[in-house]
Amino acid sequence: MKKGFYLSIIFMLMGIMARGATVQRIEAETFDEASGAKAETNASLSGGGNVGYVKNGTWIKFAGVEFDAFYTQFNVDANAYDGGNVEFRLDAVDGTLIATAEVPAGTTYGAPVSAAITSTTGTHDLYLVFTSAASGWLFNLDYFEVVTELPTTLSGEAATINWAFDQGTADQAASYLHEGFWKPESVTVAANLSYNGTETGAENGVTFSKFTPGQKNNSVTADDVVSFNVTPVTGLTFVPTSISFNCERFGTGGGLIDVVWKDAAGVSTSLQTGIKPDRKNDDSYPDATYDVNLDVSAMGIAAME
Repeated sequence: MKKGFYLSIIFMLMGIMARGATVQRIEAETFDEASGAKAETNASLSGGGNVGYVKNGTWIKFAGVEFDAFYTQFNVDANAYDGGNVEFRLDAVDGTLIATAEVPAGTTYGAPVSAAITSTTGTHDLYLVFTSAASGWLFNLDYFEVVTELPTTLSGEAATINWAFDQGTADQAASYLHEGFWKPESVTVAANLSYNGTETGAENGVTFSKFTPGQKNNSVTADDVVSFNVTPVTGLTFVPTSISFNCERFGTGGGLIDVVWKDAAGVSTSLQTGIKPDRKNDDSYPDATYDVNLDVSAMGIAAME
């Protein structure tokens, strides 16, 4: 008989540290798509080029830009003719407007203009739409910058990520003690495991997502892994202090869980091996457990960022 696990995952992560403001520069001429505006070579500028042929209604697009909740400002470096505006929009030329930078006539390279960003998260196509009442050339654009401002009060605070994991399907989202600390999380399930709906546990009525393996493996393989992936926003680091989850078995009496932490560099740290989950409605396994609580604060896991 096939067997599987019901999992409810809680990650406890502490040691978040603010590192002040950071600035990410994006060369304008590296756009992914454009209408009207064109890339030009200019060896005197920071990236060796600029965007020109800018008139009212032209635009450039940057695909798949990740936004943090702490992005606060765009800086735009331009050399203006008639002058105009740079509208920053999400996912379409007429999409959600999150910032507008005014580039007055006479603006020169080296004197960037700024625009506040409406708080935005997630991954979006970013459109820079150029607008003006003028009919002539508006400006040439060298680069724009994204400024991240982190509140200093974040230093040393605890943060919790919790997967209720009670839907029995893929794409189950986590909840956060501090929503803005994290980039979108994900859960990945390796090839030998598949979601098999939900079931209510025998111990305390928790609803679990159920996994069923395609084949029984007597040793751990890369095809038997469920990964819960978390990444802090730019400028934050964290160190895990505890990992907790509930588990329960169904089917045969076999099946163990190993818990491994893998950092962004791919370095794995074994946290605990051979965890035997309780079997539903079966008390014949005295060494089995339902609640797993791992204190990893003293294991020397490297900070992640």
